[in-house]
Amino acid sequence: MLLKEVSTFAESSISRRKYLLNYFGEKYDPNINNDHEMDDNSKNAKDKINVKDQLLFLLKNYFSNNKKVLIREITKNLPFDEKNEIDEKFWRTIITYSIVEGILEKDISDFTSVKISNSGKEFISNPKEFYVSRDNDFSKTKKIENQSVKASVIDDDLFNKLKILRKEIAKSKSLPPYAIFQEFSLEDMTYKYPETIDEFKNINGVGEGKVNKFGSQFIELIKKYIQENNIKKSDEIILRTSGSKSSKKLSLIQNVDKKIPLDEISESRGIEFNVLLSELESIVFSGTKLNIDYYVDDILDEDQQEELHEYFLESESEDISDALKEFDGDYDEEELRIFRVKFLSDVS
Repeated sequence: MLLKEVSTFAESSISRRKYLLNYFGEKYDPNINNDHEMDDNSKNAKDKINVKDQLLFLLKNYFSNNKKVLIREITKNLPFDEKNEIDEKFWRTIITYSIVEGILEKDISDFTSVKISNSGKEFISNPKEFYVSRDNDFSKTKKIENQSVKASVIDDDLFNKLKILRKEIAKSKSLPPYAIFQEFSLEDMTYKYPETIDEFKNINGVGEGKVNKFGSQFIELIKKYIQENNIKKSDEIILRTSGSKSSKKLSLIQNVDKKIPLDEISESRGIEFNVLLSELESIVFSGTKLNIDYYVDDILDEDQQEELHEYFLESESEDISDALKEFDGDYDEEELRIFRVKFLSDVS
C-alpha cells in the first residue's frame, strides 16, 4: 500500500475488511463473517449521511467524459458548504466510498487518479440513495497531548529573553522575527540549553546556515543565563543523527532543483500536498534555500507576489491564519504557505 492509501484506510469509517478486499480487487460478502465482531468501524458505526445529490453532482461534472481525473484536482475545485459541513475532507470521503462501492475505479498503475465505472454511469441514469459516514478524526486527542508536553518544558524567562534577541537581530536585518528562528526552535532552546555549536545544531528547525549566522549570539545569551540561574542541564538530550529523514530531505531538494511541479512531487511520494508543504517549510525554516520560483510563477502573478512579499516582510507573526484573515479570501492557505516558503528562502 502507498502511504496515502494507508492513511485513508486508517481514517476511513468504512468496514476494514470491505476496504481491504476492494483494494486487492476482491468481492465483499457481509454474510461470510460478522463484521461487528471483528472490525472497529463496524463495532462503532457512525451516523449515515445520504449524499445522493453530492455524488450525482460529482459524477456529472467531473466524470461524464470517461477520462481519468486526479483526485487532488477534483477535491480542490468542488463546492464547499460550511452549514452542512461539506468541505474538502468530506468530498474525499464521498470519493473513497464511491471507489469501494464500485461507482468509481482506480487504475492499478496510477493510484492518484480515478475514472467512472459502468455502475457509476448507471447511477447517473438512475440515481439512488447513497450513504456515507464521516471519517475518523484523531486530531483533537493529538492536539491536547502536544499542548501538555509543550507547557511542561518551556523556561518562560529564557524564552522571553530569546524572543527579545531574535527581534533585535531581525530588526537589524530588516526581516520578520520568524525568519531568524521559529518559536518552536526558541522553545527547544529553553529545554536543551545549548552551550556549543554542536549542541545548537541539535535544536529543532535549525540548520547549518542558521547556526553559522546566528548561533553564537544565542549561545552567548544561553550560557550567561545558565550561569546566572545555576541551571543544571538534563543528561537525557540526544543528538540528532542523519538517517532516513536526511535522505528524504535530500531527495525533495533534488526534485525541486529539477523544477518538478510540487503537486507531482506529492503524488509521486504518496503524500498529501499539505504534508509536502510542511516538509518544504521545515527545510527553509532551518536555513536551507529552495528555489520554487518556477512553481510560484505558475500560481501567482507579479502583482500578487509583490503584495505577499510586502506582507511577510512586515509581519511579525509566523501564523498563517493571520495572513488568511489579513487577505480575507484573496488567497487560500496553500497559496500563502507556498509563497512563504519562497519568501523565507529568498531572505534567509
